[in-house]
Amino acid sequence: MNKTDLTALPRFQLYHLTGDVCEQYNLYEREPEIAERLRQKLMRYIEDGRSTPGARQQNYNGENCWEEVAWWIRGEDVRIDLKL
Repeated sequence: MNKTDLTALPRFQLYHLTGDVCEQYNLYEREPEIAERLRQKLMRYIEDGRSTPGARQQNYNGENCWEEVAWWIRGEDVRIDLKL
């Protein structure tokens, strides 16, 4: 696997970094509640324009969002082909 090719990685990943520092065991399928909680938190951060307490900041209007998560926000089964 080319380490810079993100398309070779699992679509979603969830790791317990304290016990799996090398990210060998993807827990995404085994821990759907945690994955959903983290997804909701990410969406809130995007919609609020921040992850810290404070007033909402202009960041997201439903149309112009980050390309890296646009497909996810729209509920599409598409993966953006990115290279690091």
